[in-house]
Amino acid sequence: MNIVLIRPATPKKCVSLSDVYITEPFELEYLYSVLEKDHNVIIVDFQIVKTPVEKIIEDLKKVDIVCFSGYVIHVDIIKGLAEKIKRISPKTHILVGGIHAEWCPEDFETPFIDIVVKRFALVSFNKVISLIGEGKIDEVRKYDFNLPEKKTDALN
Repeated sequence: MNIVLIRPATPKKCVSLSDVYITEPFELEYLYSVLEKDHNVIIVDFQIVKTPVEKIIEDLKKVDIVCFSGYVIHVDIIKGLAEKIKRISPKTHILVGGIHAEWCPEDFETPFIDIVVKRFALVSFNKVISLIGEGKIDEVRKYDFNLPEKKTDALN
């Protein structure tokens, strides 16, 4: 599957740590590190990259899944990018995760976002990606994102 992991840019109207320094998009690197290796994955950090999202999607020809991670200041940007992506590529599945999605998943309720990962993304990410790959998007929507019963199960 072709997967794009995106960290949105900080809105111009906000002051954030990225005004002082820019860190790596660790949250996306963690997702990449737990993903099974048979996927084509790119990480796009809009804190640095200035290429329009439309160009990135067109360059990839067919993107199966786009995953966003962001904070409260990114909600409107993520929703806007999700809409642009869906208009270019309606079959692309859009996922949102991160701390704000965990605490306020309702903020991402829009027809352009398919799944809000409410918790434990590192544990559930492969399962979610597999279900989407199998065409079972409705199962993902019902997925409870709970930790497995035993800690060792999280590694399998």
